[in-house]
Amino acid sequence: MREKDKRISKTEIKEFIADMQYDFPFAKPLPLQPKWIPALKVTLVLFCILDYWYWFGLAKTVAALLIFVVLSLLVHLHYRTKTKGFQQNWRDFAVLVRRNGQKEKKVGLFYYVGITLSLLVAMVVSQLLL
Repeated sequence: MREKDKRISKTEIKEFIADMQYDFPFAKPLPLQPKWIPALKVTLVLFCILDYWYWFGLAKTVAALLIFVVLSLLVHLHYRTKTKGFQQNWRDFAVLVRRNGQKEKKVGLFYYVGITLSLLVAMVVSQLLL
C-alpha cells in the first residue's frame, strides 16, 4: 500500500498566501496614532537588529531573525485557527461590533507575551546553535 503524498499542494500554498494577505491589513498602524509612532517603532526594531549584529555577528543575527519569524508565525497561525480567521473571540482576542455593524479586532496580553517569548527563545537558541 502506498503512503499518502505528504507534499504541500499548490492549492494549499495559494490558500495560505490568501490568508496572509487577509491578515496584513490588521497589522497596519492605528489610524489615531500620530505618524511618528510607527516610524519610532521601525527605528527601534532596526536599532535592535543592528545592535545584535554588532555584538554577536551576522550568523547569530540571521539565525535569531529566522527563528523569531518562524515562532511568531506559529503564534499567529494558532490565534488564526482558534479565532476562526479572526472572526470570533478567543482568550484575549476580542471582536467588537459597533453600532454601525463595523467589526473592530483587538489582541491582548497573551498574544504579545507569545511574541515576546518567541523573541527570547530565538535569541537563546541562536546563541546556543552557533
